[in-house]
Amino acid sequence: MSNAKDLAGALPGYFKIDDLKGQPPVTYTITFAGQKPVGKEQEDKPILEFAETRKALVLNATRCKQLAGIFGEAELRGSKVALAVRDENVNGKKFEMICIDAAE
Repeated sequence: MSNAKDLAGALPGYFKIDDLKGQPPVTYTITFAGQKPVGKEQEDKPILEFAETRKALVLNATRCKQLAGIFGEAELRGSKVALAVRDENVNGKKFEMICIDAAE
């Protein structure tokens, strides 16, 4: 690691669009699916943690729907997902966001 951006990227944290933008979908294995305190106010939010990275993914309503569409009521721990950045329609507006897809 040779610069500040590389050093900051080595810290545990949460996925941001820039972490995955411009890359093909990346497959991760879920090790935790539940709620944890997030942000300055330490508000409980649903998150996923993965075996292959120290970064977690905060789940919003869209990502929760994507997970439900893939797994239904199945256990998430040990399941594989692919993360990718794409445009998603939310309430009639397009947003660029990290999306969850079934792993191939």
